[in-house]
Order: sequence, then C-alpha cells, then structure tokens
Amino acid sequence: MSDNRPVLSDAQFANLLGGSREIATGKQGKGSGYYVSRDPRMPVEMGGSKETVGGLADVGKVREHLEAIKGKAEKVMPTGWMRARSATPTESANVHQGIWQDEESKKTYLDVSDRVGGRASRKSLAEGLSRGIEQKQLAIYAAGSGRVLPTNTEDKFGTKTPNPAAEMTLNYLNKQNAESAARRKMSRGAKMKEKKETLAAFDTAFPRKK
Repeated sequence: MSDNRPVLSDAQFANLLGGSREIATGKQGKGSGYYVSRDPRMPVEMGGSKETVGGLADVGKVREHLEAIKGKAEKVMPTGWMRARSATPTESANVHQGIWQDEESKKTYLDVSDRVGGRASRKSLAEGLSRGIEQKQLAIYAAGSGRVLPTNTEDKFGTKTPNPAAEMTLNYLNKQNAESAARRKMSRGAKMKEKKETLAAFDTAFPRKK
C-alpha cells in the first residue's frame, strides 16, 4: 500500500494550525490513531505569530526544536510520569514533532507526540487514554474523529488528577479487552459449554410461553 503523505518543510509545518510530522521521515502525521504528547516538561512554548494565525513568527524555531529533540525522541519511550525506556523500531517510527495552538491564549506550541494505534479500536484507545493519564497530559488527540479527549484535570495550583470520564472509560475498555483475550484462549469445547450455559440461564430467566 503506497504512502502518499507529503513531506513537510519547516516553513510548511510552521504554518499549520495544528498537526504533526514524523520525526524520522518528515512526512505529515497519519489521520488515524491517537496522538499522546510526552512529558509536559518537554513541550516548548515558542509564542504566536501576529502575522500568521496559528503559525510561528520564526521558522528557525521549528528547525531548532526538531534538531534538539530528534535523537532523544527516536531513542526514548515514556512509560509514565518522568519514566522512560528505549524505543522499539516501530515505536520510533511513530514519534512525531507536533504543533498546536491554544485557542484561549492564541499561543503556538511545539511538542513531541507518540502515535498510538493504527485505527480506532478498544485496544488502541485504551493505550492512548492510559498513556495520557500516566504522562500527566490534559488530553490526547483522536486523529480519526478529530476529537480532543480529556485525560487529566488541572487545579489552580497546577496539580493534575485523572479525568473521571477518562478513568471510567479506561476501566471499561480494560475489562472488555481482558474478557476478549480470555475468550481467545478458550478451547472450542469450553466455548460451546459457555454458550450452552448462557442459553440455559436465559431460558430459566425468560421461559418460553407454552
């Protein structure tokens, strides 16, 4: 399957309202999966441009940021708040240089984001939400739907706590994923037995009319 995504120059990238490009290839980020920003100490506030809405006044800042994080981003994979490990080749390919504009302050920011999952699924959404919560991010971005999914809330003192809706959704997804994994390991006989027991319980609860 061919990849027709354009390679974005620093100037093109700097003028995006929001989005990302792969650090390794420079290609525009894929329109699927969940994008999770890394440790909030890493994003760099560059300031907004009055001339270009959502863009940066100095394209050189984009280049400077890319050079500063290129090696680190390809080699390090966060595993929680202030924790990391070496990235696998697949993970390295999903490391992105991100750009976004804060709608309230109108300031433009650069960050490092990891793309989780290739399509919308319970497993990839669960991983995205989990990473967002553990890495103290306020939200993650669902590229497929274009939605911003809140993962933490921040009080006036800057303390971040998991968003209740995100936690509830994550717990539900983890339960569903665990049940699916358990079913895949069941033998055919065990699955048939479970089916018969389920049907018997249904018939007991809702007896047929004679």
